[in-house]
Amino acid sequence: YDPFPSQSYKVRSGWLRELSGLARSGIHNDVFWGHNDGKVNDVFAIRLGTDESLRGYPHRHQPGDVIARAHLPSQVERQTDWEDIDNGLCPDGSGRSCLWIADTGHNSKRRN
Repeated sequence: YDPFPSQSYKVRSGWLRELSGLARSGIHNDVFWGHNDGKVNDVFAIRLGTDESLRGYPHRHQPGDVIARAHLPSQVERQTDWEDIDNGLCPDGSGRSCLWIADTGHNSKRRN
């Protein structure tokens, strides 16, 4: 594990209006996955990092750029209020890294 330094970034995207969760990618140390607060179905890969990591980065994306947007499948769309996201081992025992999303919010103090 390579700790990420405390640093502020401006995320340059109209898609992310109220970033609620942020998790480091299980593949790239300078890519984080995030989502908006509330009833959403998309997660976004955001390129973060330091000037040192920029030199070794093979793509054109700068810190703060959204580099991917993923719409989640229909069985996940019934969520209520996403609040957090993390990366961990997939439940299938494959050893792959999966994203876990916490649907724990209660906007308007209601849960179905």
